[in-house]
Amino acid sequence: MKPHQLMAALVGALVAGCDTGTSAPLSPAPYPECALTNPVEAGISGLSLTSATRDRCQVPTAYENDLCTSKDAQNSLASMPFTSVYQDLVNTLVNHASIGGNVVRVVPDLMSLKPAGGGVTGHLIVVMDGKFFDILTEYTNYLAAHDTGLTTTGRVPAVNAIVASHNSIRGGAAPQSLFPTAALDSYARKRARHYLLDYAGAILAHEFGHFWAWGCVDQLRMQSASANGFYIYPAMVENDADFITGALTAKSGHDLTRAQEMIDLMAYYALQRQSPSASILDIEVSYDQQFRQQYPTYESLAGRKQLIAQGYNAYVASGRYSRPQDPLPPVSPPAETFTCNGKTYSCASVTGVAGCCQLTGDAVQCPKDKPRFCTFGGYCTADANCGNPPFASCVLPYCG
Repeated sequence: MKPHQLMAALVGALVAGCDTGTSAPLSPAPYPECALTNPVEAGISGLSLTSATRDRCQVPTAYENDLCTSKDAQNSLASMPFTSVYQDLVNTLVNHASIGGNVVRVVPDLMSLKPAGGGVTGHLIVVMDGKFFDILTEYTNYLAAHDTGLTTTGRVPAVNAIVASHNSIRGGAAPQSLFPTAALDSYARKRARHYLLDYAGAILAHEFGHFWAWGCVDQLRMQSASANGFYIYPAMVENDADFITGALTAKSGHDLTRAQEMIDLMAYYALQRQSPSASILDIEVSYDQQFRQQYPTYESLAGRKQLIAQGYNAYVASGRYSRPQDPLPPVSPPAETFTCNGKTYSCASVTGVAGCCQLTGDAVQCPKDKPRFCTFGGYCTADANCGNPPFASCVLPYCG
């Protein structure tokens, strides 16, 4: 599919006027973005709206609405066993992307219910996969633990072990047995949460992209939809969702690289479920996996990541509202510098041992009548448990 075809699909330009079983003409709604002649600008304009819900330039007929609504019922999307475990995460992501509709729900393990992982979108509902959220949560815990020196495990064995652990239990959540949130200090938890918003935000944006772009309606208008089962349709519908993933990633102030990495993680999650001995390397360094189209409904993994980048860059280039990016939280408390007897000192965790600090001057006896807290409380003093000087620990009493 050519780029201009993809962009046109964002506003339904490819399918305008198709016969969907009624004689009602299809015409754009009277909204400002629908008057734009450039379909990319029109799509980005619609997505940039506060509480954006759906592409207002597509006008589904009553016939289309009824058929797509009945398809939701046939697939039992509204009666799945939803969980509220990730409601706070969903609420945060919806707020970051400034999207509306209150349509996102989470099930504990989507692939135990449907032949789809990560998420599935109907006409009136978006269902996210709690199992994938579980994997992303423990993976981002690992990243934060590695950043802060709490683990030396490499990324590949960590990803393989995390995905295998969560896929070993079907139909529900597996415990965080490898890199639990409880093992992280407050700084590592903030860093893990920052990462999680980037990864989880990308998969939610993809599913919401189907909802915003009226995915079911597009399928009907391509005359490739069936009244039963899942649709078989060209990659255009998924292309739109990937482009929108990039646009909403930019709008949310999230990281593009992690949004693209989510694609590989999602592919590995599905592969490992079918082939327990598979490795993330079977996805990330495989030419076939990265560059060949494995399914008619999706571009190659490399192609999908390129589409995400195109959506991201198009949104940034539009100059429209984006949530300011949050800085990556520090791995430890910031260094506290103070002067004592004419010398400068700094307490900060630099050894990977909680409570240890590094001195920037010679150790001296400081007056105790001028209290001064180090980062961890107290004053810096040589401590063999932290290694050889200049490493030290912050201990009471105080140093002025």
